[in-house]
Amino acid sequence: MTNLAPSPARQQVAAPTKKQVQLTEKISLKHHTDEVWDVCFSHNGMRLASSGADMTTIIYSVDTFEVLHSLEGHSAGIGSVSWSPDDSKIVTCSQDFTATLWDTTTGKSLQTLTGFNGPVTSCVWLPSSQEFVTTALSCLESCMSLCLWSASSTHPVCKFPVRAPLLGCVLLPDKKIASFDNKRNVYVHDLDLKQQVELRKVDMDLSSMCVSELGKPHALMLRNDGWIEMIDVRSMDMMTNMVKVFKMKNYGTFVIKATFGGEDEEFVASGSEGKFLPHGNLVRD
Repeated sequence: MTNLAPSPARQQVAAPTKKQVQLTEKISLKHHTDEVWDVCFSHNGMRLASSGADMTTIIYSVDTFEVLHSLEGHSAGIGSVSWSPDDSKIVTCSQDFTATLWDTTTGKSLQTLTGFNGPVTSCVWLPSSQEFVTTALSCLESCMSLCLWSASSTHPVCKFPVRAPLLGCVLLPDKKIASFDNKRNVYVHDLDLKQQVELRKVDMDLSSMCVSELGKPHALMLRNDGWIEMIDVRSMDMMTNMVKVFKMKNYGTFVIKATFGGEDEEFVASGSEGKFLPHGNLVRD
């Protein structure tokens, strides 16, 4: 298990108790023909999207778990899917050096975004549902490591001059984007100013970042050594704004993402091969 996706009600995947998180399998979806790399609930909680190595994204109805759409067209695996805030569109990020924008009602491709010089690793939408940001494993300024896009165009609104392969990004308050590379750098860009406003060197290799979906000023930073750091995103100063540090027990080899869980985001969870690691298995430093 490399990714976790709590539903908007935050009860579909895991429900917390005072001592531990108890999981009950509701259904096993077996429509993919290869590894599943990402799962993501729509914001209204009515649909679920999954993607993976079989180059396909599947959209399910959460009520019946029937397949609504099977989105095909990529020529390599799909590592990330992202719903627009109004759930009308979805972006799939692929290892084939492209990202595709889809209509989630019809299942039709709206446009394919090209020009990347490496796998597209993540996408985050702006609240308007009309713009989004992508990251990619591109090494040159001209190859679009970090781009702002309009949902109505195949050309970037802005290509930020980041000369590094980026693993992912999150949307911070005040229309800022935090992205990170494999060289222990965290970049913060202002989307209104369309420029970098902060660069932080961290003391660990990062696997993922995750921000609160309830408006709390908290973000999770998952380290490759099994530690999870929760920081205050009102400043990206990791040294002075640390909130909590967790150590995952028996975290396995492939821990890719961490997430907040519970109705009030009162626990933290991550996944690895064959494991689910809730707050009860995290020890505060």
